[in-house]
Amino acid sequence: MGLFEDVPPSIVWEGQSYRITDEPVEVQDIGNEVGEVIRKISSNSTPNADGESNVLEKGTKIFESKIQFEDKNYKELVLQINNKEYIKAYPMLGL
Repeated sequence: MGLFEDVPPSIVWEGQSYRITDEPVEVQDIGNEVGEVIRKISSNSTPNADGESNVLEKGTKIFESKIQFEDKNYKELVLQINNKEYIKAYPMLGL
């Protein structure tokens, strides 16, 4: 039994940690491009700085989602994978 749990796939954006999912996003639900991943860190490390991810490659595009998150103070992100697929990232609240 290990002392540490596996680190979830995540990204930090505008000071908020987001859990990266494999849930697809329809094109009509994608908002404006807001930036890109600036650094990929080790997959067993937790991202701490804006633009860091432990699974996404540097240069991965980040978009706002047009879908309202359940907590109106937070937004979902949309991540462009392989220049053609889009997936969701949810805010990890309480961290």
